[in-house]
Amino acid sequence: MGMFTQRITIADLQDQQSVQLDAVVDTGAFYSVVPGILLRQIGVEVMGTRQAHLADGSQLEMEFGQVWLTLGDERLITIVLFGSDLGQTLLGAFALEGFALAVDPVNQRLVSVDLILA
Repeated sequence: MGMFTQRITIADLQDQQSVQLDAVVDTGAFYSVVPGILLRQIGVEVMGTRQAHLADGSQLEMEFGQVWLTLGDERLITIVLFGSDLGQTLLGAFALEGFALAVDPVNQRLVSVDLILA
């Protein structure tokens, strides 16, 4: 799949501060990742840590928090990891599934999917 970006807006849980970002859509990432400096600037609180496995096989412990995430006209609360201050913003599978979205790799866009309850 080719990489593409999606415009998102994230806000603190009190909805007092927000920022718009272009996030790389990364279905290989479970959680979304946002530069920690941006999350701290808008007042996102650290709620704990999660173990993250990187593509090179290494592991690291990363802080996580919750944000309001807006994609298009829809908005929900999701978990984000505090990434490197100079790193990319990634839109991960957890958030995409919350929005009932999947990747159309041919047209490099997000598409709605039906939810399966089994």
